Amino acid sequence: MRDQQNVYATAFYPQQAWHDAYHQLAANQFKVGDLLVMVDCYEAEVHRNRIWLCRHNAYQASSGDYWTFLQGFSGAFVCEYLRKATDEEIQAYLHAELSPRDSAENKASIEKIYKPC
Repeated sequence: MRDQQNVYATAFYPQQAWHDAYHQLAANQFKVGDLLVMVDCYEAEVHRNRIWLCRHNAYQASSGDYWTFLQGFSGAFVCEYLRKATDEEIQAYLHAELSPRDSAENKASIEKIYKPC
């Protein structure tokens, strides 16, 4: 499986090619410095409208799931419940008042790295 620039998987069987491609794409899904939003989980409701700064590249745990670390969040968080934040979400977050569950340090870190499109 490949696109115009990258080869994602080579295999004799389609199932193996899909499996290899999934793991390569999942491992590269989030990188240090990405701005992320939690989705489809309890934490997404608790931390509604919060932008998280990715502090570690996504990695595969022994369970087979992909995880990453978020600035200001205790422990790792499973990548299945994260997505990259849109420009509109980031702008709204930066202009909103600081919530009790957020920190000024997190907001300042995001302001430093965010470059609007």
